[in-house]
Amino acid sequence: MQVYVKLPILLSAYCRSLYAPLESYERARMRSAIQRCEAQMQISYTISEASKATGIGRTTLFEAMKSGELPARKLGVKNLILACDLEAYIKSRPTRLPSRNEAR
Repeated sequence: MQVYVKLPILLSAYCRSLYAPLESYERARMRSAIQRCEAQMQISYTISEASKATGIGRTTLFEAMKSGELPARKLGVKNLILACDLEAYIKSRPTRLPSRNEAR
């Protein structure tokens, strides 16, 4: 009788030991998801941050600002680009449709 009582307790401790690394992995995943979410909540970007966030080169961003396609605000010596303006700029770019040769 004691074997049946102790067996679930031993199995439960064994299972907890197996799941302990998984829990820390899940916590790490949640932490990185929260960090990504906080990064998306950023309301403005410097030129370097906008370049890293979008993959668009700094020179291209400066040219878009100069031409008026991408509005920017000046704060001291920094150029700040609002997140909504950056998103609108990216969405205004033409989409590339596959050519007939690529569709095959």
